[in-house]
Amino acid sequence: VEAVLGGNYELSFGDSAVYPPGDGANGLGFMLSAGKMLGQGFSLMGDVGLRYRHGNRSEGAFGRVAMAYSYRMLSAVFTVTKSQDIAGEDINDAAFDGDFTSLKQALSLADLGIGWTSASGYFVGVNYAQSMEGRNAGRNAITSLTLSMPF
Repeated sequence: VEAVLGGNYELSFGDSAVYPPGDGANGLGFMLSAGKMLGQGFSLMGDVGLRYRHGNRSEGAFGRVAMAYSYRMLSAVFTVTKSQDIAGEDINDAAFDGDFTSLKQALSLADLGIGWTSASGYFVGVNYAQSMEGRNAGRNAITSLTLSMPF
């Protein structure tokens, strides 16, 4: 079970803020996950789920499959994610009034991540994700840096 916390669509950089954070919709999500260690450092994992969002935002379904490899303190993972809204308008519909939060979106992403875990449990990783296809969604290239530490 997950909680979705709504962000806002206030444009803090004028009209140049193409991707402001969030759409103001709180919600709940439910997910089922499974994974399997294959030996020799290989593993497979996946999950499927549904997300309910409050207000006039569309509910959505999502799924993800991943393949990972670990060797000593290094790890790599390749993930394909697909998300699909269940209802909503299309950007080409005559009824579309410019409210992008009401659009029915579909998005597929491919993500490659590599990381290193120290002997004391600290993790440093980098990810690169690329949208493969989408409907009413931008084509994006996403890079991220992950830092985590044990408690």
